[in-house]
Amino acid sequence: MMDASMPTVTPSSSTSTPSFQAENQPVISVDTKKKELVGNYTNKGTEYRPEGEPRRTEVHDFENKELGKVVPYGVYDLADNSGSVGVTSDTAEFAVNAIRSWFDKRGRDLYPTASRLMITADCGGSNGARVRLWKRELQDLADQTGLTISASRPELPSGTRSSTAFSAILRKTGGPAP
Repeated sequence: MMDASMPTVTPSSSTSTPSFQAENQPVISVDTKKKELVGNYTNKGTEYRPEGEPRRTEVHDFENKELGKVVPYGVYDLADNSGSVGVTSDTAEFAVNAIRSWFDKRGRDLYPTASRLMITADCGGSNGARVRLWKRELQDLADQTGLTISASRPELPSGTRSSTAFSAILRKTGGPAP
């Protein structure tokens, strides 16, 4: 049972990204990209190789049952314009662990006086608004960090893609193309 002094997870309707940033509170965007095959497959991008030394790839893009698939998941800090990418299965536990990892490795140093955390998410898949495991894992994170966590959909102008920032991080880190 929670008492009033415990950190909480709330839907963010009365708070906004600018108000969090004005108070030097972290605002992050999280996103999952499509599943990718693991293995030596042809990629439709440009890769420069020495002449006469093409990269050998599998003839067909069938899943290698031993290697399986991965799901790129990213955490992007809007104010710091930085992010991190991890890969695993698309689960709420992994999603919150990626946030926890970001907070432990970067967030604590960037926001030493943080008491709140705003998470913007597209609300699909593992971080869906109706996914109980997502909510429970976020509550566990709030309890462990002492942060009050607010979750919302991205505040973007109409016609923009919610994954633009995350896609840029994937390109910078050499992750799969969105």
